[in-house]
Amino acid sequence: MHRIQNLRKRAGFEVTDRIVLSYQAPSRLRRALERFREYVMAETLCVELRESEPEGEASSAEQIEGLEARLGISRTPQR
Repeated sequence: MHRIQNLRKRAGFEVTDRIVLSYQAPSRLRRALERFREYVMAETLCVELRESEPEGEASSAEQIEGLEARLGISRTPQR
């Protein structure tokens, strides 16, 4: 959560911007993301969470408990 929020901040997103999050991670981190999917999406205003090549307006490689996760975010169009 913290790393996603920091990535949003570095990208200059507004607090209210909705995002699409793409990620690649080892199985242990993937399982954690899937287990807490709804919570992560709600807390980060994520409308789509997908396991794919990280892409979007901002991306980063993050160390989480000694494992590398690659994250990418993009804003969704405002409605």
